[in-house]
Amino acid sequence: MTTSNWLSASGLVLQVLLVLGLLWYCVETRRIRITAGSQLEALQTPCLTFWATPREGIDAVLEMDGARGAMILNFSGGDAMLLNIGNGPAVNVSYLLKPLGDARSTPEGYISSIPASARASIPIPRGILQGCRYDCLIRYESLGGTGYETRIGLHDLVLTPPFQFGRRSKGPR
Repeated sequence: MTTSNWLSASGLVLQVLLVLGLLWYCVETRRIRITAGSQLEALQTPCLTFWATPREGIDAVLEMDGARGAMILNFSGGDAMLLNIGNGPAVNVSYLLKPLGDARSTPEGYISSIPASARASIPIPRGILQGCRYDCLIRYESLGGTGYETRIGLHDLVLTPPFQFGRRSKGPR
């Protein structure tokens, strides 16, 4: 083999190694970008629930009226309230209270936004919720557009298990 053939072959090997190194660099950079995006989303994640206070101790222990839970709804001006316990604002908030058993109505509605650590009144009066059971679904988005949902039970004004928070499931409401 001549010297020029050796130079051509070594140049080809060097170029292949450079391309492989560039591909590895691109893959690692993409992985870092995805991780950074996830960390940024975690810093601004909203989490919605109902505004509630602890029940009387004896009521919670004895599960009065069949309601298993230690927190009871608070009301403002006669209406229930949602509370954002997350780190970021919740936007495009929709809620649906699906009746279980003898509930009389199916409250649902929309709120454009709830800032972090803030409450928002929803037009659901105490009388509709008292003495009834509901499966509550609250759907919302972060500022980054990630969809989230909170599922929680409600039995005679008491927040009941399970409290589930997570990314929005795909599928119909």
